[in-house]
Amino acid sequence: MSPIDDELDHVPRRFRWLAPLLASVAIAVAIWLIVPARPIEVGDCGTIGEGVALPAHDRYCTLRGTVEGEALLTMGKGDPRATDPAQKVRGIRVFVKLAGAGVVVVLPADRADVMAWRARTHDTLDGFAIGGVGRVFDPDLEKGYGGTGQALRRLFGLPPDAALRVFDAADRPE
Repeated sequence: MSPIDDELDHVPRRFRWLAPLLASVAIAVAIWLIVPARPIEVGDCGTIGEGVALPAHDRYCTLRGTVEGEALLTMGKGDPRATDPAQKVRGIRVFVKLAGAGVVVVLPADRADVMAWRARTHDTLDGFAIGGVGRVFDPDLEKGYGGTGQALRRLFGLPPDAALRVFDAADRPE
C-alpha cells in the first residue's frame, strides 16, 4: 500500500467527498469574484403620456412624466422622533400615478426635490415632474408585490384588468 492509501484508511468513507466539494466551492467563489459582472443596460422608456405604450417588465430605464392627481400611497416607516425633516421620512416610499398612462412611480419621501415640492404644494405631488433612472416592473408579475397591483388600480381609478407598470426611482443599477 502507498502512503496515500494508508492516510485514506483513517478517514471514514462518508467524509472522503468533503475535500473535493470544498475545493470546487472555493474555485467557484474565486471565479465569481475575479470575473467582472456585466454592466446592467439602462434603456430609454421615453416620456409617459397619452397613447404611449407601457415600458417592458423588469428593465432599467430613464423615464419622464408628470404626476397626475392628488392621490398617493405611502409605505414604509419613518422616524417621528427625528428633528430633521428628511430623517423623519427616511424609509418611506410614496406611490403616485403619472398622467396619461398606467404607470405608478415610487419615490423616496426623503428625496430633496420631493420634499421641496410637497412643502410648496401642501403635501400633494400633483404636477411634479419625474425624470431619471429607475426600474420598471409589472406588479402582477413581480415577486413580493402580490395584491399591490390591484390596490394601486383601485387607488388611482384604473380598471381592474388595466395594464400597470411601477417605476421605482429608488432602484438604480449598480
